[in-house]
Amino acid sequence: MSQALQSDISPLAVFGRVLTDRVGSSYPELDPSVMNGESAWSVMKARFDEIENLKYDWDHRRSAPVPFGTLAFARQMLTSIMPPHARAPAVVPLGSGGIQLVWRTGVGELEIEVVKPNRVVAFYLDHGTCVEQEWEFSTNFRRLSDILWKINKV
Repeated sequence: MSQALQSDISPLAVFGRVLTDRVGSSYPELDPSVMNGESAWSVMKARFDEIENLKYDWDHRRSAPVPFGTLAFARQMLTSIMPPHARAPAVVPLGSGGIQLVWRTGVGELEIEVVKPNRVVAFYLDHGTCVEQEWEFSTNFRRLSDILWKINKV
């Protein structure tokens, strides 16, 4: 990459261990040993607290803050779908005001986008079959729970 181009790429927002820049974003690296116990929930709580404090234009791209109702809905959904042994997801704010939850394991990848309360879009890639699926949900998240059990086998 040229020196001139590198100087045009400057960090816009840093929160947790995630850096968002003008080119794209990366997901936080979670320690694989952090399981869905006290430490996983404390990691997620800290991340939700950081996101709750984001203001309009938090990434200098005119991104919307994530509304409290969307965060509360995502937290409640997590308590109902996460198996006791599941790793904590990467928790990423979206410029549209939504929130994304991401799990990546050797078995598959699950990305859940909470657009707003009762509007959830999920994408799943099964590494064994290489089949991708997409669903929309409003209240019944049983399928998401089943996938989390599958991809987080101990």
